[in-house]
Amino acid sequence: MRSTQWLAPIHSGRITAMEDDGSLVIRVPASITVTNAAMIRSGVLAAWQEGGKLRKLILDLSAAAHIDSSGIGTLIEFSHKASADRLPLLLCGLQTSPLRILERTGLIEWFTIHATVEQALGRLVAPHVGAVEPGVPARGGDDQIRYRRPFQARVVTAARAY
Repeated sequence: MRSTQWLAPIHSGRITAMEDDGSLVIRVPASITVTNAAMIRSGVLAAWQEGGKLRKLILDLSAAAHIDSSGIGTLIEFSHKASADRLPLLLCGLQTSPLRILERTGLIEWFTIHATVEQALGRLVAPHVGAVEPGVPARGGDDQIRYRRPFQARVVTAARAY
């Protein structure tokens, strides 16, 4: 396991990256807003380039309490680059506000979302949770977040809804 820390400060911390069995886990230390989106973008892309041969990329957004339109643009850019590299991009640790933004914009369907880094790495399986209100996220037995909408349930996977 290899771990790297970038020295460019991003408000409340530094972007850190850890390579674990072909998975690159990048921890974003702050909300992604217009004030820091460019720094976060360059830090994540630098970690990505140094990552070598990867099986998947995991962005740990547990410290991001807020994501504005610049942050959304940054995540979309990462999604496009991951698709071009044929690399699964997984988001984990999303707090309520960023999760709502992705859901309201319809971009939730572009990403695979896990509750924790351990789940994204495939080490833990989330417990089964029963029915929830429409539009409210629930943890499914397959460790991905499921969204129940009126008349349908959707499993979030990379750029597709099943």
